[in-house]
Amino acid sequence: MFNIAIFARNVKKAFQMRVREFTLVEYTDIFVFYLNTYQRYIGKEHAFIKTSQLDRIMTFIDEQGIEPCYYDTLIISYFENTALQTDYNINHFFTDGIVNNRFYETCY
Repeated sequence: MFNIAIFARNVKKAFQMRVREFTLVEYTDIFVFYLNTYQRYIGKEHAFIKTSQLDRIMTFIDEQGIEPCYYDTLIISYFENTALQTDYNINHFFTDGIVNNRFYETCY
């Protein structure tokens, strides 16, 4: 079972690991939207996400130059793309090919 208190603690720990481009609230909002969307489309809770994975994802977000307000649209696009052969894990979404393709498909 996904424990939101542990998740929130891990997000905060990952946020504090290095200087970030965005606020803790912005990263948290992206993660919560992703997890809620995952549950809505997949029908179950997402697997546990380690602090090290959250750190990698936050660093990835920082490097992309995409404002946090765009991620809701990118996440929906990801889950609605039935051509993908994936389990829709958050670690898969936050990779160059996936985020960049979703960005160019939906925002340009």
